[in-house]
Formats: sequence, structure tokens, C-alpha cells
Amino acid sequence: MRCIRSTRCLRVATVRMAVVALLLAMVLPVRVAQARPEGKPLTLGFGIAGSRVTGDLDGATVIQHDPTNGPVSYLAKPDNGGGSMIFAGYNVTPHFGIEALLLGTRHIAKHDAFPGTDLNAHITSLLGTLRFMLPLGETFEAFGRVGLGPVAVNYTDNTLLPPNSTRLSSSMTGIGAAAGLGIAVFFDPLGLELAVLKERARLTELIAAEQAVPEFKDAYIGLGTVTLTLTMHFKGP
Repeated sequence: MRCIRSTRCLRVATVRMAVVALLLAMVLPVRVAQARPEGKPLTLGFGIAGSRVTGDLDGATVIQHDPTNGPVSYLAKPDNGGGSMIFAGYNVTPHFGIEALLLGTRHIAKHDAFPGTDLNAHITSLLGTLRFMLPLGETFEAFGRVGLGPVAVNYTDNTLLPPNSTRLSSSMTGIGAAAGLGIAVFFDPLGLELAVLKERARLTELIAAEQAVPEFKDAYIGLGTVTLTLTMHFKGP
């Protein structure tokens, strides 16, 4: 289901997170593990995400390439959106680990110069992160993560078009850096994490209608994401 209002996606994602947290609290075993399940340094996680986009995707910039025959591209502004996150991690020590994190969110995007235009915007980040952990008693754990990796923003024109018309699409790619904080609770061998992640990315390439757009310089975007993740912990090799 697509979200039309700028704040609706984030509200829906937050409600979903609360519902999932409540259900997990009801069905998971009462007995909790130590702050980090001993002898299980491998972690897999899957969760839901709500994201807010800031920066140069302002819905006002138009970039035109070959006005006669080439594509016309524009930096549409994504509304608040939602999506999912998966990650795999390995704890080197009880206080330090490494992770590979994939985050993808979907947004509805608009542009001031093209009223009535209906775009889907998909934002994908693939991050290699370092994780720092601080046990809090025998139940909880606070953690922070910092990371770096490629970011892609893909637009697809969803406007109602005549039959057999070609839908316009474009994509921007670049590199992003991220940092975040979170808290985890463990139910051996499962866990539950609530985290926030702030990411800033520099987009350096724009592809429109399968052509690179040389007029495009750089665009910077900020992503603020809240995630609720179910984790599973495994023994090492």
C-alpha cells in the first residue's frame, strides 16, 4: 500500500513496529539470556524500518540533458517512507563486532515543477559497519554502529500513462557514511533490537533513460531511519 501524505508512511511504520514488539514480547520465552548469548558470535537480523529523507532531493531542482532528444531529469522530493533491513554480524569480542547491513525503503516522490507527477522512489544502502557493545546487566545491551558503503536512489514514474507508453526512470548512485545507536534485549537464541541510524550520502552519478547525465554534479542526501529488528544468534565455526 502506498502512502500519500508526507508523514503517513512514518506513522504507519512506527505503529507496525509497536505491534511487532508487543507480539514478540507475548510469544517469546520468559527466560532471558545473558547480555550476549555465550558461544554464539554469529548474528542474523531482519527488521522493519521507517525513514525520513532530507538534503538536495528538494523537489525543486531540474537537470536537463539534450533538450531536443535526451531525458529530462529532476530531483523529486521523497516523502517519509518505510521498508526493511537485514544484517549479518560477527562478534570479535563481547564488546566489538563487524556487520554487513542492507537497508531498503520505499517512498512516494513529488516535484514542484511537475504537478500531478507520481513517482516511486526506492533508496537502498549496503553498509559495512563496526559495532560497539555495552552490556547493561544480564538482560539488555546498548550498542552503537558506524559504517560506510554504496547508496542508490531509484525513481520510477508511476503516473497514469496511455497504453504502451514508456515509463521514465532514473537512478543516482554514490557513497554514504552512517552512525547509529540502539538497545537490544536477548531471549536465547533470539533477540530484539530497537535502533536509530543517521546516514549522509554523496550521490555522484545520475542515469536517466539509460544514459549518463553529464550536467549532474553532486547531490547530498540525509537519511534518518528507525528500525525494529528480530535477531538470531548462532555458534561460530
